Amino acid sequence: MVLFVSPTIADQIKLSDQERTAFEKLNPLFGPLLPDAGLEAASNFQSSMMALDKTGSFDTRMGELLRLAAAIGMKCEYCVAAHTAQAKKAGATEEELKSAVMMAGMIAINSTILYGNQYDLEALKEM
Repeated sequence: MVLFVSPTIADQIKLSDQERTAFEKLNPLFGPLLPDAGLEAASNFQSSMMALDKTGSFDTRMGELLRLAAAIGMKCEYCVAAHTAQAKKAGATEEELKSAVMMAGMIAINSTILYGNQYDLEALKEM
């Protein structure tokens, strides 16, 4: 779901210094980087991610390994550093970290080969 806030409405959203400080304390990384108009959505998203960690299909270690693989695919050096550290904190081994990196690399290679050769997507779906 994508929300669009018109500039007129966004201009009207202003947090008090106390509200801004409280949010930044809960999210010291992204809090200072977000505009007031984006904080509620960011807070809701963060709450959803925390709930997913607690009630989802994967334990925290596996969730961080999945996030690491996604970060590698996105080529986000910040995310790779953060999710490597979080995966280690959650108990991931060096072998598991290396495996996540290798799997992300394999997807990138295979994707490039299929895309570059314009492989028939419908044929792939039937495999």
